[in-house]
Amino acid sequence: MLKQLSKNDCIKLLDYIELTSSVNLDGDVLSHLFKLSDLFNFEKVVCTYSPLSDYLSPEMKYDYFATNLSDDYMATYVKNGFHLTDPVVTEYFSTFDLIHWRTLTDSLYADKNDAIDLSEQVGLFDGFTYGVFNKKNDKHTVFLWGGKSIENNDRTNSIIKYTTPFLSELIKKKENKGKRDELNLTPKELEVLNWLKEGKSSWETGMILRISERTVNFHINNIKTKLNASNRTHCVAIAISNGLIQLN
Repeated sequence: MLKQLSKNDCIKLLDYIELTSSVNLDGDVLSHLFKLSDLFNFEKVVCTYSPLSDYLSPEMKYDYFATNLSDDYMATYVKNGFHLTDPVVTEYFSTFDLIHWRTLTDSLYADKNDAIDLSEQVGLFDGFTYGVFNKKNDKHTVFLWGGKSIENNDRTNSIIKYTTPFLSELIKKKENKGKRDELNLTPKELEVLNWLKEGKSSWETGMILRISERTVNFHINNIKTKLNASNRTHCVAIAISNGLIQLN
């Protein structure tokens, strides 16, 4: 995933991840989110954390919510049920994949809907939506990064996909008031996890540990199950957040 980044980008990204893993839970999460603008340009951000059913309810309830968008915009958006008709939102909750707004909505711009019109009025012309599902508590963290124009390329996609699980852990830990999950991994699983942290593939990890690629994948699947993680980066983020491994 990080192969798309320059050496300088990787240094900045790892510095941000380290800061995310140690940020003061009483601090301003919104300010921390905006520090990511050192890596890609955006002007608006939304962060939400709630059960999936709450996102799709008419009231659109949240356990945690942070944004620099106006209260009037959010109130109008929810009051009119735009979260149920906004093509970006509906596509994200259909695929749970990274959504680039302009790519998705270009075909709709000849016939805009009210959700798009309202969003453009507050400067949301382009952006990305991505999130992480926490299987243990059935909650979903969703991030929206927006503005007039955001470069859509492999570099930006990699930055968002890599940082999102760590930011999700920050929000979860803040909501849990710093309480860590009770997690137990075997010594071999921790070895594998540490090499995942370094960005090694299953084949590379197998060569280093002198075990088969199949065995490595077996350990990775066990790690994902034990940590309730959705992917390898999420495994690393959860492990660092709960003190199982160290970033450096």
